[in-house]
Amino acid sequence: MLPKHLRIGLCLLGSIVMLSCGSKRAPERLTVVAPEDFSGEIVIKACDPAASDDHIALDAAGHGSTSICSATGQLKLVVIRGTQSTELQAYPIKTGDGIVVEVRAELK
Repeated sequence: MLPKHLRIGLCLLGSIVMLSCGSKRAPERLTVVAPEDFSGEIVIKACDPAASDDHIALDAAGHGSTSICSATGQLKLVVIRGTQSTELQAYPIKTGDGIVVEVRAELK
């Protein structure tokens, strides 16, 4: 059995490592399929239970939906138009309690 001060030290060290690993998450990425001729504002409705969470299809106006209800500020959209793929910074719109209700981005 380890001495008490060594056990406490190991517990503190483990806690610090766990906190530092958990505090920085990789950016989330959503795949969005847009019509080939689309450019403009993308508006994705979030928390739609009938929608997919991984592949989001946009209509001609740039609207789509996803079942995802949470996102970090580092959210990225990978937009596929025809054979081209573009990564965009996305902006989640959240309620006061942090639930994402909409995701917006601009595709040029």
